[in-house]
Amino acid sequence: MKSHYDPTKPIEVFIAQIEDGVALATAANAPYSPAQIIAIAYHVLFSTGLFSTACRDWRRRPPLEQTWATFKVDFTLAHQEFRDSQAGSTGSQFI
Repeated sequence: MKSHYDPTKPIEVFIAQIEDGVALATAANAPYSPAQIIAIAYHVLFSTGLFSTACRDWRRRPPLEQTWATFKVDFTLAHQEFRDSQAGSTGSQFI
């Protein structure tokens, strides 16, 4: 769940990694709280240094809007913007 994030892969791979970890912890009767899930996912993405604007925008969201569903939408968009910027600067796109 806390593995490094690979931006060359679809963001859905990262989201599935988090959700699989949550399911495993729940099955082991040691569930994560929603705040812990978001904090772990945020830290992994923040530590890449690739999403500084998205991370800043996330921190500015009111706490009631900082849900897992909102996190997935916000960072899926940020990931797509990152991929688009990479495609524009290199002339190719991630597969």
